Amino acid sequence: MDHSIKGFILTPAHSGVVAMLVASGLLAMTGCGSFSAEGIDGFNPMSQVWAVESSGTTRSHSLILTSVAGYCSKRRNAEQKRVDADRRHGERLEAAQSVCESTDLWYDDMADAFGSLEGSGARYLQIQLDRLDVENVDTRTAPGAGHFAQFGTDNDGSYLGQIRYFEDDYWQRSADAYSCLNPQDVDEEQWAEFLNEDEPDLRQVWNLSGGGVDLGEDSADSWTVSVEADLVSEAQDTIGSVVATFTAERCEVEVGESD
Repeated sequence: MDHSIKGFILTPAHSGVVAMLVASGLLAMTGCGSFSAEGIDGFNPMSQVWAVESSGTTRSHSLILTSVAGYCSKRRNAEQKRVDADRRHGERLEAAQSVCESTDLWYDDMADAFGSLEGSGARYLQIQLDRLDVENVDTRTAPGAGHFAQFGTDNDGSYLGQIRYFEDDYWQRSADAYSCLNPQDVDEEQWAEFLNEDEPDLRQVWNLSGGGVDLGEDSADSWTVSVEADLVSEAQDTIGSVVATFTAERCEVEVGESD
């Protein structure tokens, strides 16, 4: 979402006229960038990040504008807790603890790890550059000065973009819903009810379509980012548009799998 772009419930096996907009609450402007939208509510940006995500020898890059203050340190801490949670889950299974009981504990650990990032009110705009003719993921997604657009040929590359709004504490609600009838068996009725009825309302996701992303080098460790695009729902309906500007500062995050 990756925890970098998230769209699914995870299990241990799968280890983001000016005056009128301000008046209507659709434009948020702070020292952490600006975010305006039509069709959805705006949010107050608190962190602007160039996330450099490493897993072993593989790196990828994302540009993130979020309402979560202190995103970089919180993300690093969450990823370490995730690795520790996966390790403990594996150790419990090796010690012959039941899968259901261990998974129940794993969800509790994930709620502790990601509660500060994906709690109620968390808002994200996330951009990943995409140079279609480049195979190396690091080079393919790395920031670079230029214009990136999904359509047309006179561009420096394409991009993938997504906005995610969390309406409740995503992982805590998941942890509360997962329980065992006995040491061996999950309460499948309760879990299915959560996945089918509650989970879809915990977050809203829109993809960015068309428009473009413009990058300029601010310093060796930061990039100026301008985004203008349409908003498309998960049902593929165009529901509005988004304009955002921010200065993404480098944040190294280790997202390696647990041993």
